[in-house]
Amino acid sequence: MDKMREEFERWYATIHQYGNSHKDELHKCWQVSRESLAIEFPNEMTPEYEGDGYKSRYDAAYCEGYNKALSDVENAIESAGIKVVSK
Repeated sequence: MDKMREEFERWYATIHQYGNSHKDELHKCWQVSRESLAIEFPNEMTPEYEGDGYKSRYDAAYCEGYNKALSDVENAIESAGIKVVSK
């Protein structure tokens, strides 16, 4: 079961007035309400070299760490059932 469905099931368990006959319809409404929820994510960084080719504005190690952090955060957000979109 995905994270969003688990969250719905927890919420649904707190309301008993609808019974199970409306559970699927309510889940569809829940899904539609979450589809519009999206986080716009920044682009990855790439090293930028200045004129002499040796001095860099962003060196490779800095970019690698930044991009790894972006990836980790994106995975955490998506595992919570929230859509991530790129700029």
